[in-house]
Amino acid sequence: MRYSTILVLGFLAAAAGCDLFNNALEVQNPSNIPASGLETPGNAQLLVNGAVADFECAAGAYVVMGGLITDELRAATQPADRFPYDRRTMASSDRRYAVNTCIGLGVYTPLQTARFSALNVLSLLQSWTDAQVPGRESLIATAQAYEGYSLVLLGEGFCTMVVSTLDANRERVYGGEISRDSVLKLAVAAFGDAITTAQAAGPADIVNMALVGRARAHIDLGQPALAAADAQQVAPGYVKYATASDINSRRYNRVWQENSATSTLTSLGVPYINMTDPRVPLSFRGDSSVTKVPLYQQLKYPQSSSPIRLASRMTWSASRSRRSFLLLRPSGPSARPTRARSTSRGVLCTGLLPGQEERHASLNSGPIRPGRGEGQLPGAFWVIAAGGPTTSRLAR
Repeated sequence: MRYSTILVLGFLAAAAGCDLFNNALEVQNPSNIPASGLETPGNAQLLVNGAVADFECAAGAYVVMGGLITDELRAATQPADRFPYDRRTMASSDRRYAVNTCIGLGVYTPLQTARFSALNVLSLLQSWTDAQVPGRESLIATAQAYEGYSLVLLGEGFCTMVVSTLDANRERVYGGEISRDSVLKLAVAAFGDAITTAQAAGPADIVNMALVGRARAHIDLGQPALAAADAQQVAPGYVKYATASDINSRRYNRVWQENSATSTLTSLGVPYINMTDPRVPLSFRGDSSVTKVPLYQQLKYPQSSSPIRLASRMTWSASRSRRSFLLLRPSGPSARPTRARSTSRGVLCTGLLPGQEERHASLNSGPIRPGRGEGQLPGAFWVIAAGGPTTSRLAR
């Protein structure tokens, strides 16, 4: 009897031990909070702020990657997975481009995360009432506008992609592969919704932001007349910034992170080092990186908290008369004939959008001159359109 009791207890202990070891592998990350518990009307503003933060982090990485592709920035150090951007040889095996976070200069995944964050918050807001969420319409307009900007950057940077949606039960639905024109049309629709909602709710900032974004999308689609119609409605002097902060690395100005007095990750491209334009401030640090690249430092973003202009309206003199124009700089594509490269997460376009080659050749045939723009770098062109994250990467 005693031995059978010991045997039973031994089996129980063994079973408990297995459970103990199995449970030991099921570790909860203390920094992760289940989203379902936060998706309540009382957290509406917090959720919108989170979607905006997702976009700002993604846009910062997009700016740096665009700078490397267009030779505004130059890879100056290891690891070697940064070099394909500089060489314009991105491939499906490049994890940094495809799946890295925005802190690690990922592009596709952070932008899709930002887009879906805005879409998810928008779905929640539309399911709640004004009584539950004070200022609900303004928050809806904000989410719609940032969804539009995520779509614009995706459309400008990638030839094809998949855009997921939410069904009536808030279940994710994956569509098929679509072209950049289809993505840009989705951006136009998102901006249109933001404009309509914001005009009824009252936030002029979102109206102007969405008008600039829609003008930019129209230009990308080859619709300058529609872009001009939106541009003319933007308030004079309007500027919208993607904010940054020194509170943690996710909120850093990504250009500062990569090129500053404390960073040797990138230098500046030769065309800009030799530009000698006071509107493109830079300095030589007097040393070289470990890969023997002379280190030049941009001076536009002196701090980790320096904001980056997202959208603006500016006035300049053209053809003997003063007219209001908006600035468009392609975010990411280089000043070379378009080359599409298949990737595991979409098709990255490393060239100008259709029809931009001719404008680029006519406008970049000489040094930047006063009156031509705001000290833009080679690769920029001027149209009646909208300014994006890379509009002023190095120029004041």
